Amino acid sequence: MSKIQICISKCSVRICEKSTNRTVDICPYGIFFYNDNGTILKKEPHVSLQNLCNNLRHVINPILSTIVENVIEINDKSSIKRIDINDPTSRILGLTVMLDHFIEMIAGANYFQPIDTSIFKTKRSEKIVDLLVKYFNIYSILKSEERADNLELNLQLDQGITISYSTDIIEYLISILMDNVWKHSLSGSIVSISHTSKEDNFIDLIFKNTSKPIPHSIDIFEQGMKHGSKKGFGYGLYWAKVLIEFYNNRNKTYEIPDEYKLELEHSQKEFNDTQACQIFRLKNINVK
Repeated sequence: MSKIQICISKCSVRICEKSTNRTVDICPYGIFFYNDNGTILKKEPHVSLQNLCNNLRHVINPILSTIVENVIEINDKSSIKRIDINDPTSRILGLTVMLDHFIEMIAGANYFQPIDTSIFKTKRSEKIVDLLVKYFNIYSILKSEERADNLELNLQLDQGITISYSTDIIEYLISILMDNVWKHSLSGSIVSISHTSKEDNFIDLIFKNTSKPIPHSIDIFEQGMKHGSKKGFGYGLYWAKVLIEFYNNRNKTYEIPDEYKLELEHSQKEFNDTQACQIFRLKNINVK
């Protein structure tokens, strides 16, 4: 048995142990290693930020899974699919989902979905209404003076609409937009979500929330942008654009027409100097 000095002991791949003596290679988690007579050594004293982030995900994801398993053991009615903000165990699950998404963001879009494009068309399906309620509740858990409070969710869409294609990425985009709603809404206002249907089982999902007006010169999808005095790194909406680009590049394999490429558009309707309606349109979601 080889001695591993650079990774966690419960790696499920363990390609390094099967390497040939006196060879240098890189494992699926981005770690360069050297086989020195059965002892696996790191080849370089430093690793790239990408490799560091990928290994962060490699280590933390099992921890998050353990948290979920233990919470469900405490309360077998808890589920990450439905978050009850009045239940402490459910709130823990919601926070765990948030951490998982932040780690995905750090690791990079190329590691969000499998590299093999043949399994990109996931078989998992979810009702859009369930996802909207889930992430509205999850992001209501975070409390700070710079986040909205007491928002009301108004859903104006068919209860039966189900995502039928690349569910994971659409779910991730919904979570980003819900986080944005709680960051940039006026407390006590209404968040309205509706849809418009298109041909060939495609819809546009439309988010509307009331906030302070955003200056027209600001590009809200710009990397690292902050609005006003809000804290944080401002990568959320930029990250949504990264995921959409990733989604559309993968779809080239399936020759989906350009008019059905996934898009995220923003517009603003100003009411006065203190209030404006922010409109986000997630276009061309494949549903059934």
